[in-house]
Amino acid sequence: MAVQRVLEMATRQLASRPALLEKLEQELASGHLWCCQDADCMVLTMVSLEADGLLQRSFVESHLKHFIDEWVTLQQHHETRPTIVDSPDSPDAAAAHEAPLPRAALIDKLAPHWPSIETDLRYCHMNGLSAARYGDYNWLESVALLWARVHGRLAPRIADEPVLDIPLPAH
Repeated sequence: MAVQRVLEMATRQLASRPALLEKLEQELASGHLWCCQDADCMVLTMVSLEADGLLQRSFVESHLKHFIDEWVTLQQHHETRPTIVDSPDSPDAAAAHEAPLPRAALIDKLAPHWPSIETDLRYCHMNGLSAARYGDYNWLESVALLWARVHGRLAPRIADEPVLDIPLPAH
């Protein structure tokens, strides 16, 4: 039922982007989408509560639209990530693979630039930030920063501070 509901919404949202719609359909069919983006099963829960009449359709549609938008943003981020053609032993190739950070380390590193990081991480299953999770306890900094930038969570830059600027993918 949840797969049909997401496909129904995605068909409307991604009508002008058939390649993305096809990829979403494949990820839904394989179950990969649930593991990566909805690890907390919020979409599945919301769709079943909607079917039981406990949640309003408009609320669920709003959440599904946000869910699909987050997925599209992450797809575009992965497409625009630079690829390295050097040998796997080169220092540049090693830097291309991001080391996941524990929650506390991510907070310590990003709190000066992202004041609401603790709250955002606490409610990651509701706001889509769970896409930055890596396993049960770790987080990918680049994906978390992309989410924060897209959602306007980064504090305005002060002249002395280092730049935490990652480019948004072009539409």
